[in-house]
Amino acid sequence: MGETIRYKAPLVAQCLRQVEGLEFAKTFAPVASLSSVRIVLAIAGTHRYAVHQMDVVTPFLGSKLHEEMYVHVPLGVLGCQRMSRLNCSLYGLKQSPQCWYTTINELLVSHLGFRPVRFDCCIYIHTNGTILALYINNMLLAGRKLIVSDLQKKLKGRFDIVDLGLVHHFVGRMVSRPICTQNVYITQEGYNMQVLERFGMSDCKPVATLMDKDSPLEREKEEQACNKRLHRPLIGSHGWIAIGTRPDISFAVFYLRRFWANPSWQHLVWAKRVQCYLAETRYLQYGLWGNMPLQMPVNGFVDANFIGDTCILKSTTGYILPIGSTVIQWHSKKQSITETTKADAEFIAYAMAI
Repeated sequence: MGETIRYKAPLVAQCLRQVEGLEFAKTFAPVASLSSVRIVLAIAGTHRYAVHQMDVVTPFLGSKLHEEMYVHVPLGVLGCQRMSRLNCSLYGLKQSPQCWYTTINELLVSHLGFRPVRFDCCIYIHTNGTILALYINNMLLAGRKLIVSDLQKKLKGRFDIVDLGLVHHFVGRMVSRPICTQNVYITQEGYNMQVLERFGMSDCKPVATLMDKDSPLEREKEEQACNKRLHRPLIGSHGWIAIGTRPDISFAVFYLRRFWANPSWQHLVWAKRVQCYLAETRYLQYGLWGNMPLQMPVNGFVDANFIGDTCILKSTTGYILPIGSTVIQWHSKKQSITETTKADAEFIAYAMAI
């Protein structure tokens, strides 16, 4: 259910004092997209690959630092306050994720025979069919058991790595694979329950629908504004669920985000209705069907409602991108310009999906 297994307390540098161009140049964090992770899990299910999860312990501390950097040593260390030059990157430095990516990329490409794919530089494939997904210090390694075990030994010879076994939780999502099937299921039930408890809605009355036909409009001047500190975290939590495992709530969540800056109490009521719907459907699992074809054409389905928002005369785009029978990406978003015809709205929607 996403329980905390351990706590970490690293030494962190004060990155606010860094000067761009002098003390750092590039800032990049190696984070595989959620769509890429779904594709990796679907391919693993299709070929019945073992998917192991690994956690690199303090990856930034083993990465080479190219700039000359100095930090104040904390009081109580080395007897008195001193300044020390860093020989490797440190948590808090703006270039630390980039240094880590450079280090792990060199090992995977130059020594282990992997190559990054074109659509995502954090997804690596090997000629033997093994796939590696990199999410900061978390790795997913999918392939034949013997090959995966051999690669794990090589990685452990270079980094301090904790083998978490077959994947069951990854980036806050619970992953399950029924025995003797090719399907993979993902759920955020644990996170959903945490949101219910956080906002005091554990005993809320579940509802079977997300929204009524009469959508909420912009707040009128005479309407009472709601507490933004309550509205924004609730909508943000829904957004994390929507992009992760629940395409069915995408339209409602991203529609309510339009009132982020100036919400009324009515908008908060609608946001809580979404949470009541999530309480009713908290056991739903997102399925990655294990029938990924060898040749993977991407077929997209795109639509737009012409002038769906009558207040600002804007249309809304919605699209899903499946590979085979597995949907790997979805989105719903308000278009940025006003269209004069339905054809214009459709063309803009196609461009957003591409």
